[in-house]
Amino acid sequence: EEGTSRKIGHYLALVNYHTNPITSAMFITATAPNPLIVKLIADATGADISITWGTWALAALLPGLLCIALMPLVIYAVYP
Repeated sequence: EEGTSRKIGHYLALVNYHTNPITSAMFITATAPNPLIVKLIADATGADISITWGTWALAALLPGLLCIALMPLVIYAVYP
């Protein structure tokens, strides 16, 4: 429709903005805090618990994909 370009642009910008933190949490090498968390866990447990890249990715796969799938719907509900 005429006059909706600003509205769709804002919606797409919000979806793009919220996708970045989700994908950053899904991979251990995506942001600097993630490897620091792995080191903190290893230091706190005396290396009894070690998280590898594959373990992190596998553990984050389902929640990350679920968030990516639902996030556009939630944003649409909040910002119709």
